[in-house]
Amino acid sequence: MMAQLQQKLLEIIENLINNPISLEFVDPYDDEDYNKVIFNKMDLTTIKKKLESNKYLNHTEFFKDLDLVWKNCQLYNQKGSIIFKQSMYLEQQCKSLQKVIEDDFNLGKKKKRQNQERPPIQQQSFDFRQKNKPSNEASRLKFCHSIKNLEQEQLIKIVNYLAEFQPECLSREEDKLVIDVKKLDSKACEQINLL
Repeated sequence: MMAQLQQKLLEIIENLINNPISLEFVDPYDDEDYNKVIFNKMDLTTIKKKLESNKYLNHTEFFKDLDLVWKNCQLYNQKGSIIFKQSMYLEQQCKSLQKVIEDDFNLGKKKKRQNQERPPIQQQSFDFRQKNKPSNEASRLKFCHSIKNLEQEQLIKIVNYLAEFQPECLSREEDKLVIDVKKLDSKACEQINLL
């Protein structure tokens, strides 16, 4: 990642860490109930450390981790709670910042090229960062049938998996979490059926 971009991302994460609205997201949250629901944890301090140690290949990985912070909060906390609303606000702010960064550094179209330039081994691996074909009716039906008989821990794994790799499939309606199976792509259905 180029130095100017990395410096700009560092400014973003430092501003988030120093923002009072972000206080709950600065450090790792360790709670027994939380650990049962959220398996792929992320916090702002961890993101800053990853950025400073050059763990991100590009800006999208940085923003993906930021999004994970907000999605974890929304998954764990009750809709309408203060912390839920804070995460929604911060999520929107970060999406806006990502667009500004992409415009300022002319990154909008480079994303696809970077994914194509990865080594062949990584291209063959299961990578949700690349858009896959929409799922077919049979794989969605299999998913719907199998999810009905799962234990709570298995359901939590699937929800965390979707929150990380296909968050657009998840939504909340009052106190229910909804999985929109029509938005699942084929590889997601295959992978979830293996869990």
